[in-house]
Amino acid sequence: MSNPQQPKRRWYDIHSDTAKFIETISVFPNDVQSIVCNALTHMADVEFHASELIHRYKSIGKERVLALYQSKKKRRKYDQNPFVHTTMNYGAILSDEQRTILMAKATEVIYVTLEYFGLCTTFETQPELSEITRLAEETIQNGGKSARAYLAEVKTVFQKTKTQKTDVTDVKVEKDVPKKPDTLPKSDLQQRVDDDRIRLD
Repeated sequence: MSNPQQPKRRWYDIHSDTAKFIETISVFPNDVQSIVCNALTHMADVEFHASELIHRYKSIGKERVLALYQSKKKRRKYDQNPFVHTTMNYGAILSDEQRTILMAKATEVIYVTLEYFGLCTTFETQPELSEITRLAEETIQNGGKSARAYLAEVKTVFQKTKTQKTDVTDVKVEKDVPKKPDTLPKSDLQQRVDDDRIRLD
């Protein structure tokens, strides 16, 4: 009796941080994926010279060369986004230490981005790609703490905007509601009763 065929393992299956990254980034809209991964590839280029390593990948080992070869076929779901595709290729050719650093930063960027989406949901505000870009770049350049400080500023703006909208709504409602008279108009019956009382007096 033959054993069932085991599914082929992908190169990043043995790296839990990279596997988790590709699982999480796939949840985001395509344009957000592009922003996050563009920031990560820029970091990999600046700090690890990843683009140069890509051109010298013959010296990095058979397994990683095969991963790059397979990536050119673009059969994987994430290959459809060129920025995610490049990020994963960089992950394949970086050293284990470099990839760990890159994925740690990727996790920070993702968490900050999720926090921004949470703020937008809370304050019923449409997320802006420009803000996501700034948060990604801030996280990579100065760390998650600095990015969250900026998020605090964003939250303050959201709160002020919401307060202003509430004030405008209150004014409009007050303007639209007719002013209540000091005394209610008397009914015909009540008027006749009052007239009779006058005559009796």
